[in-house]
Order: sequence, then C-alpha cells, then structure tokens
Amino acid sequence: MYINQEQYMTPDSLRSTTTSSSRSRNSISRIDQYPKPTQSIKREIHGPCRNHKFRRSPDVVTNTFSQENQYKMMLIHRYEQAKSSALDTFRYLRKSDFETRSSSKKDVISEASSLDEDSLQRTPVSAGSTDSSLHRKYANCTDNRSRGLLFTGLSVEWSLRSCRKGHESAEKQKLDVNNLTSEVRERLIIAKEPLNKQEEGFSELFAPLTEAEQNQVSIAFARVNRQKILVAHQHSNIEITGQILQCLKPRGWLNDEVINVYFGLLKEREQREPKKFLKCHFFNTFFYKKLISARDGYDFKAVRRWTTLKKIGYHLLECDKIFVPIIKNLHWCLAVINKKDQKFQYFDSLKGIDYQVLEALARYYMDEVKDKSGEDINTASWTFECPHDIPTQENGSDCGMFMIKYADFFSRGLSLCFSQKDMPYFRERTAVEILSLTVE
Repeated sequence: MYINQEQYMTPDSLRSTTTSSSRSRNSISRIDQYPKPTQSIKREIHGPCRNHKFRRSPDVVTNTFSQENQYKMMLIHRYEQAKSSALDTFRYLRKSDFETRSSSKKDVISEASSLDEDSLQRTPVSAGSTDSSLHRKYANCTDNRSRGLLFTGLSVEWSLRSCRKGHESAEKQKLDVNNLTSEVRERLIIAKEPLNKQEEGFSELFAPLTEAEQNQVSIAFARVNRQKILVAHQHSNIEITGQILQCLKPRGWLNDEVINVYFGLLKEREQREPKKFLKCHFFNTFFYKKLISARDGYDFKAVRRWTTLKKIGYHLLECDKIFVPIIKNLHWCLAVINKKDQKFQYFDSLKGIDYQVLEALARYYMDEVKDKSGEDINTASWTFECPHDIPTQENGSDCGMFMIKYADFFSRGLSLCFSQKDMPYFRERTAVEILSLTVE
C-alpha cells in the first residue's frame, strides 16, 4: 500500500527538505556552466635556432652556400691551372739568369734577366738555329690557339738560351766581399758587436738554476713555511718569512721587504768587488715618500740624515749613480741620479713619463751637495730623460721585477738586454739570491 510521506511531515521538516533540494539544483547548474576540460597538447622541446635573414628557409641557405663554394672552388681550380701553365713556361729559369751589379748604390739588372715577347720577336735568328722554323710558322699562323701553342714552344727555347747565357756569365764573374758598399759593411759591423758583448759579459746573468737551487726555492715557497723566518738581512734589519717571499712567485707583486733586501745585496756585491761594479747608492722604498711628504711636495729636512757618513759609511757625492725606487698607484718605477753622465733618468716598464719626480730629485741633489760639502751646484745643464727604448712589461704584475733588474744591470755598467720572457727566471734567481743573501 502506498503511503504519501508528505501528509505525515511537519511544516518545519517540509521546509528544510525543499531548501536542500533547491540548493543541490543550483550547484549542479553552476557546475554545468564551466567549460568541459580538454586534453592538453603535448609540447615538443627543441634546441635554440637562429632566425635567418630575409625569411629564407635553412634548406635554401644551405643550397646557396654550397653553390657559392662550388663556384669558388671552380675559380680556384682555374686559377691554379693558369698559374701552373705560366710557371711551366719559365720552369727552366734560374737565379743565375739575373746578374746584379752595384753601381752608385743601385742594383742593375742584366740583359739576360728580362724576357719580353716583343723583344724576343725582334731577336735575330741564325740560319742554323733549331727554332727558325717555329719563327716562320708563328709569323704565318692566324689561329690564336695555334699561335699560343707555338709561342709556348718558342718561350721554352728562349728560356733555355737565356739560361745558358746567364750560366756562362755567372761562371766568369764572382762576387767579392771587398765590392760591398761601405754602408753594408758598417751594418755588418754593428750587427756583430752586440753578439760579442753578450757572449763576454751577459752569459753569467742568465745561468740556469741548479737542481739544488730549484729545490731550495720550492721549499721556501711551500705552505708550511709561510710563518717561518727563512733569512734575516742584518744591514737592513729585515726578516724574510715564507709569506713575504711569496711575492716572487709568478704574477706576484713585489713588496717593500724583498726590494729593500735585494738593493742591500746589490750594494754588498759592489763593496766585495769594487773594481767590477760601479760605485752606487741604493735608497730604500721609503725615501721618495719621505722626500715629498711636506705640504708643498718637498721636504729635504726629512731625509737630511739618511746619507750621513756615519750611517752609510761613504760619501754619497762620490757615487756614480744613485738609484731611487718610486711607487705610484701600485706601480714600481726607477729613478736614477746619474752623476757620471750628468742626467736625471726615469725608467718605467710601461713607458710612463714623470718629470715631477726628476725635478724633485734634481732639487734634492743640489741641497745634498750644499749640505754635505758646502758647495753650490747647478743642475740646469743636466739632462732629464724618460727613455722608451727599454725592456717593457707585458702584464700587470712584473713592474717590480723590471725595476730591480734595471738597477742590477745599470750597476754593472751594462745595457738592458732582457725582456718579458726572462721574468720567470729572474723571479726564481732573485729568490735564490735572497735566501743565500748573496748577489753575484
């Protein structure tokens, strides 16, 4: 039996049932409004490609390039064929065909060295010559191709004839060294002088390190010796630790301790062998800073006691050269008071110019002479030089090495014969000299 449930429902329950059904219909209707999900398209990943100009496809570009290459190869092939055929024509020619004579410092080419078609056509042919028939055929021939073939045969015969003629003339004439011009002879003499000088005095400057010296440098550069005192220079009162010596490794910037110790060793070398080296004085790296420390850029009183006889043991004015290390903007240069040649010189491995340094040193030298000897000296006649024809550095770290080697070579009285490629060797050599406290 069917029973209607709505007859037995209370008004409150009937109202709640109606509300819940209406809510469900509303939510279903809202969901139907959304678009149905579609299956996503899988995307393929490609490598980056370049957009071609003029919107040409890669196939078109490739074909164009291949056609251009083929055309180029064809032209090269034709050029080589033409070149080889031309060389075959004159393959019998030799250097002996060209006779040179020096007259008024001008080279004169002999008659056998010139070959011209017009002149050859005008050359008389003897009746017994082998190519007389070829001459007649060439003159009577009207076809260009035939004329070209005949001319090739003629050129071979003429080449053989000129070769024989040049060979005979070369047998008769022999060049003598005394016929050289004075200009060439002077050049030969100039070219030989540096070689002899290098063999005599420069060989010891580039002597290779022994195995024991290489091991000594490697141990000094080791990390375990960074805090260890390796040597102590008594005269300059400087201790060299493994950390300080690290600046002599490749691409290292030289510090004050290494430079001052090395300059002290150069002075000790001169005192050991005074006849072999020039009498020089080597200021330390703090001298020039002290000299220009005043507000006006010059203070002689600050360095007045640096060169007393009691302190250095000799008179500064007796020195042939006085070396002053200069550092500006982390760059090392060398200034020289050259009493021997009456010059104030400034050497920069980057070809820099600084006349302000030279003017300060010129003023200092006049005050030094006045203070130590009581004499007045005028340096107006002295020359200021910033030479550019010197070895220069090719990196940003070897300025200090160039500076100390400038002083080393000048104190020997030698010219500068080293270059950038010698710096790795000089770094190791300097380390050996500091560790042994001896510069040879």
